[in-house]
Amino acid sequence: MLGTYSDVQERLYKEVKEVFHNEDLGKHDLTKLVYSEAVIKEVLRLHPPVPFVARDLQSDVVLPKYTLRAGNTCALSLYDLNRHSSWGPDAKEFNPDRWLNPDTLPQNPYAFAGFSIGKRNCIGKKYAMMTLKTSLAHIVRKFHISGDITDLKWKIEVVLKPTTPALVTLTLRS
Repeated sequence: MLGTYSDVQERLYKEVKEVFHNEDLGKHDLTKLVYSEAVIKEVLRLHPPVPFVARDLQSDVVLPKYTLRAGNTCALSLYDLNRHSSWGPDAKEFNPDRWLNPDTLPQNPYAFAGFSIGKRNCIGKKYAMMTLKTSLAHIVRKFHISGDITDLKWKIEVVLKPTTPALVTLTLRS
């Protein structure tokens, strides 16, 4: 994504330089990477690594228009949920800024499912976010990323994976 959106990459680079200067990354500084977290969440929103979840229903679930019967399996497409119109008219567009203003986010707390949702969501969510921020900061600090993924094709299986090559180039920053 960063190779395609150079303006986002530049903002990330500036944020990392402001927070860490030329010092080592510290875990207490990770909370200051607000824009970095917005970028990570936006990538996860549009390209969730696990694009759907399934649950075996132990009891009937009554919805306004129909009832899901106990004993059946219910599958939820996180891929589609993360692109629902509740995200606004630009729901299918990459826009990390949406995460910087809580008023522009969907009212439903389950609208974002980058780490799954509910009581069975990802147990390592906080650790994963810390790791993603740290990795992103190291990469953006040292490299300029180029490469366009606008024509990348995706296949939904157990995990979301590209079916066409994503050619990315990392160039050392001076």
